[in-house]
Amino acid sequence: MRYIRFVWLNLLLVVSAIIISGCSLRTPAKSTTKIQAVATTNFYGELEQAVLKDHGQVYSIIDSANVDPHEYDLTIKPARKIEDSDLVLSNGVGYDTWVTKVTSKRHITVGEDIAHISPGANEHLWYRPDLMKKVTLKLAAEFSQIQPQHRAAFYANAKAYNQQLSQLTDLLATIKRHNQGGKVAVSEPVFDYALATMGYKVINQHFAQAIEEGTDPSYDDIAQLQADIRHHRIAFFVENTQSDAPVINQLVKLCHQYHVPVVQVTETMPAGRNYLSWMKDEFMQVRNIQKGID
Repeated sequence: MRYIRFVWLNLLLVVSAIIISGCSLRTPAKSTTKIQAVATTNFYGELEQAVLKDHGQVYSIIDSANVDPHEYDLTIKPARKIEDSDLVLSNGVGYDTWVTKVTSKRHITVGEDIAHISPGANEHLWYRPDLMKKVTLKLAAEFSQIQPQHRAAFYANAKAYNQQLSQLTDLLATIKRHNQGGKVAVSEPVFDYALATMGYKVINQHFAQAIEEGTDPSYDDIAQLQADIRHHRIAFFVENTQSDAPVINQLVKLCHQYHVPVVQVTETMPAGRNYLSWMKDEFMQVRNIQKGID
């Protein structure tokens, strides 16, 4: 009986050793697997990929300029991508709440977690290049927790990308230096963060908010804006070209008639562009107006 117990004891030890060694062999394989990241929009996906490089794969849920994030509904494929992801990056502040319908391991919201603003604030946070720099650093920190062995690479990648974004922050600073307290009007508050950084004051916020909410602006708001255009009380008018409101088309025509410059912007990234070229092209429209090039 002692011999049998001895044999069984040795067998148990061997099996345990195999199990333990098997686990130890599998652990490194898991740590070298590429990080799976998800972004609600392609420009946030660009930031994720810039930090990850070859150490991760990014899936952008909205990857077309023709899709309105406000009206988007999750389908099976992106829902599964969220479930299987290591990290999800969203805008927050009410812009892409549909992403919260599916539970994820890690979820970062640019508005609440990085900018520390609450729902109800202006949601167009990507028009703050300074904030996008903070996003890349936050991503580097989060990815470093997932794969600590690549921490140096993540932070180096974030630094390199932020150096590119400095072109935007420098351009905004240049525009502000050449702004002499200018007033502007906007079709809706898409470009407002950039305008504030440039030092411009938006004078038709009530009108713009109505368009943003999909309601008709009041007659008084329209009449006031028309008068501001006719009497050149604004340096330029900012048009969200993705808006289909007839009143906006009429105001743009009025601007052309009275030689008031129009800055054209979009809420989603145009096809064939990256975040840097998209922002730079729009900011340069303002700089060219300052130079007298329209």
